[in-house]
Amino acid sequence: MTWEHRLISALSQVAGAYSLLIGIDGKLFVTRDEMGIRPLILGQIKDKWIVASETHALTKVGAVILREVKRGEIIRIDSSGMSVIKRGVEGSGHFCDFEWAYFGRPDSLLPTHEEEGTGRHPSDWLSISSFRERCGGILAREWPIPQASFVLGIPDSGMAVATGYATALKLPYRQAIIRDHFDPHGSQRLFMRDDQKKRIKNKVLGKLSLISDNYTWKDAVVVVGDDSIVRGNVASKITKAIFARGAKEVHWIIGFPPVAHPCYLGVSIRTKDELIAAKYKSDPKRIAKKIGATSVNYISHKGFIRARLLSSSINTPANLSHIFLANGGCAGCVTGQYPISREGHPYRL
Repeated sequence: MTWEHRLISALSQVAGAYSLLIGIDGKLFVTRDEMGIRPLILGQIKDKWIVASETHALTKVGAVILREVKRGEIIRIDSSGMSVIKRGVEGSGHFCDFEWAYFGRPDSLLPTHEEEGTGRHPSDWLSISSFRERCGGILAREWPIPQASFVLGIPDSGMAVATGYATALKLPYRQAIIRDHFDPHGSQRLFMRDDQKKRIKNKVLGKLSLISDNYTWKDAVVVVGDDSIVRGNVASKITKAIFARGAKEVHWIIGFPPVAHPCYLGVSIRTKDELIAAKYKSDPKRIAKKIGATSVNYISHKGFIRARLLSSSINTPANLSHIFLANGGCAGCVTGQYPISREGHPYRL
């Protein structure tokens, strides 16, 4: 039996979320899960092939972005070139919505999989930065705070959310919180360090530094934009620091709905016990009280989906907890509805 047959046979028995690169005997095998939950992009640089999870990795080295690896597709790359040994399926499947909100670099692109054909070619894909700005604009319509003194974004993912919000409401934007690249924790994503989650809040004000002059903060109504609130320890620490510098109010605008469920499809959220939304039943008022903020304002489910669509209308299922699944995404961490069960059974609309 060849390696090609072995790989096809093995993956036919696997259910879940994955993007795989497997090197065997001078060959590189490339594949994605049937649901298309994780990203994988195919490109070319001169006569060589390149595969990465984000387009930034390709453009950084001057490669041409060709397409995404299709759902369930298996590709072989060797000295003879690239060939498809198992055909995949076009379309978004159930791409992870948290990739849009948090994981993706702002300078990377993702396909929107419009039914009308919009955004199918890589040149028409939507940048993650633009998507997050769109979330900010939608938040401005859903949760306007016109009396705000200024808007600021939490580096890095929250900055585009905040600028989109400030632009829509014609509010001043100030980058009054900066990432400290000289701190030992400056390059880390605090959410990802779940092995040290009890110590995360002690690292927040090492990684992030607040502009300290009194003119910025005194009696200010501050709107803070961020990509998400997962555990709440980072938001709590930042809220306390802003109030300590003299702010009158602190309002959070969040570009991802409340994260209330664990993820068994690749995101490092293991139990409900670590999720602030799970503890407080996704109630923004209770969450705001817990982190010490004046208010917490989440983007709506429809608002988030609208931000990542360029032209298509939103599908509204009878069961609204299925709305992300019905629109080519996965936000099981929000709704508790996943594209595939723990037992490996796929979702059916």
